[in-house]
Amino acid sequence: MGHGITVANNTPLVSVVIPAFNAAATLRRTLDSVFAQTYAALEVIVVDDASTDETPDVIAEYSQTNFRSIRLSGNGGVSAARNVGIEAAQGELIAFLDADDEWLPEKISRQIAEYKSRPNISLVSCYANNVTLSGEILDRHNAHREAVTGARAWLALLKYPFIFTSAVMIPKALLIQTGGFDPKMRVAEDQDLWIQLARMGEVGFVRESLVLKRYVPQSLSIGGPAEDQLVYYLPMIMRHIAAVGNEISSAERREILADRYRQIGENCYGKGLYGPGLELIGKAILNGAPVLRCVRFIVAHTPPTETLIRLLRG
Repeated sequence: MGHGITVANNTPLVSVVIPAFNAAATLRRTLDSVFAQTYAALEVIVVDDASTDETPDVIAEYSQTNFRSIRLSGNGGVSAARNVGIEAAQGELIAFLDADDEWLPEKISRQIAEYKSRPNISLVSCYANNVTLSGEILDRHNAHREAVTGARAWLALLKYPFIFTSAVMIPKALLIQTGGFDPKMRVAEDQDLWIQLARMGEVGFVRESLVLKRYVPQSLSIGGPAEDQLVYYLPMIMRHIAAVGNEISSAERREILADRYRQIGENCYGKGLYGPGLELIGKAILNGAPVLRCVRFIVAHTPPTETLIRLLRG
């Protein structure tokens, strides 16, 4: 794998790409967490996606030599903003950070060590903690999902997401090769990219919580229309299943379909798309998903049951 710009002692430059849209309330904490990194070879790029709040004023407060910003003339969405940052980056590696999240000081240092440990790493990630607006830690993000490493990590990524955008560090050369994030996808564009990258090398993972994932109103990380699951999410997974062909067994294919049909079906059913949700949950059962678990979900999320539960809880 080729190398980009380095600094002293063959240290790779890491470009930090931060897309920001109306992020004035959180951007300072985000940027401060980057400038507090123990790893010094950083280039910081904020891509202002045509914000209409005070985001430009916050950006203007920073004058570090390794900091620059790009102001877009129109709002193109987070994927387009990240892609602009990728093109502008000078580093060998690119680390993404959303404008409402933060890093702990050792995040990049730990990931650089992991990156250097094997020659074929195509993506490095780490754990993250979910936090409140005030900074109180709630739990570990995706705590119920196992992080898988190595050359076959893409198989696990086909079953469930365990990589979080603000936790990744990726060689720029591979991002250019993939074309970056697909701006036509409203959801799952990150998972689409992680699967592509995982098939191009090995996934490395630092098993420490080095990112704070903050939930804020209007954050892109908080849900979305259930229809998007059917229009973007499921077709993306099916496309990747078709692409791997005979690299997976029939049993592995059934396991992937059981997990994904159930996840997307439950999301749709829970948000009121009862017909499509029920159909997908049925397909999940046919592919081996636990029947009792699926039935319990349907019963618990059927409107009369939900109303009864709310009444009992007072």
